[in-house]
Amino acid sequence: MAEHPYEYSFMNLFLAPKPGRLPDYTTSQVQGEVTQQLGKLAERLPKVCEKSPDGKTGWTINSHSLSAVGGLVMITILLQRIRS
Repeated sequence: MAEHPYEYSFMNLFLAPKPGRLPDYTTSQVQGEVTQQLGKLAERLPKVCEKSPDGKTGWTINSHSLSAVGGLVMITILLQRIRS
């Protein structure tokens, strides 16, 4: 049986609210703030991927997921690269 040509890894990133503030994600103001923060994070993703969990390079983003967990916004990113 042939080995799968890709290997995968997960990366989790978090956006934390200001201390003592539990955001109401249903308001347009908070949604705008989160969108701005996500935009800044997206600009940094290529560098973040280069600092992957195993320290190796060549990772690309396969998919992602956003979740609100206890006031935090958690971004889960599935990384893939060709198996070496």
